[in-house]
Amino acid sequence: MKENNKKPKKTKETGKAKKTGSARLMEMSVMLSWEFVLENNRDKLRGGPGLTQETAWEILETSSPEAVELEYDVMRELSLPRADRQKLVVGEDGRRYDVHEIGEGEKESDKLQMWFDITAYWENLGKKKTQTKRERKRERKEKVRRIQGLTDISVPRKTRSQQEVISE
Repeated sequence: MKENNKKPKKTKETGKAKKTGSARLMEMSVMLSWEFVLENNRDKLRGGPGLTQETAWEILETSSPEAVELEYDVMRELSLPRADRQKLVVGEDGRRYDVHEIGEGEKESDKLQMWFDITAYWENLGKKKTQTKRERKRERKEKVRRIQGLTDISVPRKTRSQQEVISE
């Protein structure tokens, strides 16, 4: 009869630590609002909620500064504090992930991890710019003209004879 009163043994899944304290609260907050963040950034992001490698936010932006800024925008929209630690993880399939660890404590269960799939812009980092110095200079001049309200048609330069007539 005593055998029936025994509590069933709890089995723990291997590889998954139970979240504690603030990490659990942040995880619940993410789960409540990740779809809203995805909807607001539909043209720049895919996936979510980013709590594991399998559900990582896939960054579609290919230029590095904008892509990195997007990671921080997502975390800000999810009301998460700035990460205490950030690391690069290469998956078994060769994809690259930026992992932000948020929370206090030494144990992994005390931290929330936000995963971002950065493969698209990581591959773009190594590409050299093929634009020549002359082309960059021309682009800068065109931008200045546009800012000053001038048309794309360049103003013809005055010839020496025109300058002499003006000065006389």
